Amino acid sequence: MFDLINAKSFQATSPVYQGGLSTFLTKEINEEIITHPINKKAIHNFFKYNEVSENFEKLDRIIRIFEICHLLEQNALPTLIQSTMLKRDAEFWFDMWNRKAKPLFDVIQWIEDENLLEIGQVTFLEYATAIFLANPDVISVARFKHEIKKYALHLTITNSNFSKSNLDIVEKFNDISRKITNEYEFKKYNFTSPATIPNLSANHVLEITTSKSDFQAILNILYNEKPNGKFDRDILGNKIVKTDLTKFDNHHIYPKAKVADFSNRGPFNSIANIVLVDSKNNREDIKDKLPSEYFQHIKSLPNGDSFCKQNLIDSNEALIVSDQDRALIFLTNRAIKIAEAVNYFFNT
Repeated sequence: MFDLINAKSFQATSPVYQGGLSTFLTKEINEEIITHPINKKAIHNFFKYNEVSENFEKLDRIIRIFEICHLLEQNALPTLIQSTMLKRDAEFWFDMWNRKAKPLFDVIQWIEDENLLEIGQVTFLEYATAIFLANPDVISVARFKHEIKKYALHLTITNSNFSKSNLDIVEKFNDISRKITNEYEFKKYNFTSPATIPNLSANHVLEITTSKSDFQAILNILYNEKPNGKFDRDILGNKIVKTDLTKFDNHHIYPKAKVADFSNRGPFNSIANIVLVDSKNNREDIKDKLPSEYFQHIKSLPNGDSFCKQNLIDSNEALIVSDQDRALIFLTNRAIKIAEAVNYFFNT
């Protein structure tokens, strides 16, 4: 589809556009990176920049977002129809870029800040981006962005796919965005969140391993959203700021090296056995020690028990985790707490 639209774009009459849509967009995006280098990572991730070929592999996201945005502005059902998109004048896509590039980059940076690409709901994020572009004032409304993020996380945790069958959700979010931008409407408008409580269970938590997308979704909720004021520090007291998680490791509380036949031990690779720990401390101090060893040190720290509670860990219980059987009991108890924290997030 993008190749066909790009071919038609050579019909544009303006000399600025006659290199074609792909060349134009690439040039514009690179100029944005030069002007605002702080946005480089977000832009490269969103458009999947290929370091080898030195091009953006996902420019097609732009035409989908622009088409949905245009339909929302026209109060039309935001359905992507290839024949309709191909009939649009060559100038249409360039004009949309000129009108929407600034808010588009703002939304892309927000998506990066919230690590939303990691949770795998790209189709919904494209529709959500189009809603922001159709009503750009909501980009500055924290409440609306919170609801968009919450729904994206909800899709992943409930193992739901976003498709054309979800267009009623798009229309609902679009309606909410329009009311929110009206100050009077915002004050009197109480909308029901499109993201319902997933009723996550402890058994489900114990099945969520590092290879699954809901692993990233739950980590995002715990360490970015910090439900109930938890997950503000790691178990050693290092402050965790959501915009800088790169210096933290996904630490296995009960080390993989101590589990026999680890490949068949799902709970030990589940999120119940994972906690963020400062990379330096993790690799130099904790390593593959048993909880019964390194939690002695943690309990000796000022506020050590508090740091553990921050991460839904009972330090006294952790002290007796010296074998797999004890560890399974410990992980089951922590899985219950994680499920409660995640469900609480969706209720706020």
